[in-house]
Amino acid sequence: MVRSEASGDFAGKVARQIKNSAVPPIARLLAASALAVLLTTTLAERATALSEAQYQEIARKTLTEHIRPRYEALAAAAGSQLESLEKLCKRPSDAALAIARSSLKKTILAWAGTQHIRFGPVADIN
Repeated sequence: MVRSEASGDFAGKVARQIKNSAVPPIARLLAASALAVLLTTTLAERATALSEAQYQEIARKTLTEHIRPRYEALAAAAGSQLESLEKLCKRPSDAALAIARSSLKKTILAWAGTQHIRFGPVADIN
């Protein structure tokens, strides 16, 4: 079933009628629940209606526009952190410590951008 703007308007109209009717609250609740199930089923049908090519395109975009850039940022931040820590160890100073702390913060933020990725090699290794 393909959902059009008209069907979205219909669902809103039905929901308003249920809310504004003189029907007892329990009946309104049951009607609203039935409407929610109907809409959820319709959305689930649409989700499963994607073609294999559409799934592959979603996977490709997710990899190239989300996963790789985040891991590249993490690798760059970790490399900078390593350099700043090596400099701090060779020549300790307040300035070197401040730089090391800043690079650690950047690494933590970059890691936070990848921690939700729980599949593929990351899941296999951990």
